[in-house]
Amino acid sequence: MLEAVVLKSLGPSSGPDILLFVRFRKAWPSLNKEGFKVADDPILQKIGSRYVELVLSFAEKQLDVFQPRDDYKELLTLVIMFLGGIPKNGINFMAPAGLHRARWMAKGIYAIKVYMFRGEFKMTKKEEVAITELCMFVVSIYVYHWFQAPSCRFAPRNDLKLLKDLKAYNKVNEAIAEVALKNFSGHLWYLSEVLVAFAFFDENVPLETKTKMVQALENEGQEDTLRRITIDSRVIEMSSLEDFVSQNTRKFFSITGLSPDFLEREVVTWESDPEYLHIKNIVSSMRVVNDIAERGVGLMEEYNKLRTQNEEQKQYLLLTVKEFRKKFPDSRKSTLLK
Repeated sequence: MLEAVVLKSLGPSSGPDILLFVRFRKAWPSLNKEGFKVADDPILQKIGSRYVELVLSFAEKQLDVFQPRDDYKELLTLVIMFLGGIPKNGINFMAPAGLHRARWMAKGIYAIKVYMFRGEFKMTKKEEVAITELCMFVVSIYVYHWFQAPSCRFAPRNDLKLLKDLKAYNKVNEAIAEVALKNFSGHLWYLSEVLVAFAFFDENVPLETKTKMVQALENEGQEDTLRRITIDSRVIEMSSLEDFVSQNTRKFFSITGLSPDFLEREVVTWESDPEYLHIKNIVSSMRVVNDIAERGVGLMEEYNKLRTQNEEQKQYLLLTVKEFRKKFPDSRKSTLLK
């Protein structure tokens, strides 16, 4: 989704690098690190004072939670500084790192840094507008939903909330909201009739909604259960989690091997039900984000650049690796002796 927004704001790039960010990285050593500027009043007014406080509070709390990578911490720190706050560890800027298109977060980090050093780093008027748009989107939409994304049991609620937030973002920037909504609408696995069952274990879903979800289990579902749903953007604002539940939702329990017996008991008793709490504990360990794949893509790109810049030679290199793995599928002694 962020890649689509970057493409909409900055336009297409002829290569893997974003030229504006490359220029900024080269200019970084000569920039006055004390010459940064926080978000100006027009931006803060668009975000809204109440929401600024909510984002600041959210970012500060996330910094107290374990983060798997330094760039996660860096983005949170930059958001706090962008909004005029001061992180617990003080104001500090890391040098811009390498950028790969598969590392979505790096684009948000670059955008905020470029904006904050807009007085030191020369940009065209068009670039300034694009960077401002990106910062607005990252702070208003992306940060909250990115850091909520890993939890499966929160995924149905968060995905529906993101759809509604993007719909509401039309009032801020219609073009950005439209491209983000279109892109994210292709990733609605967790609102499918089966996976929406994760929401039964989300303590942030109101009891009233969970009761309606249980009642909706009697509704007839689609004959061919899709892995990913489609939703009419015109009904997003009126949609609720129970609208995605049907008889097919019970398949979640047969697929996972988890007991659905708690569904026969009153929703208000679930949080004191040992069986429900046991299943909730299992579901809580399931994660959504495949960060390993993202790292792998970035590592492969960096490795390729070290070996050769020639595209034809890169393809030969991949074929060589593939052939080697056929001959040596593992590193056991018996395999090597063969």
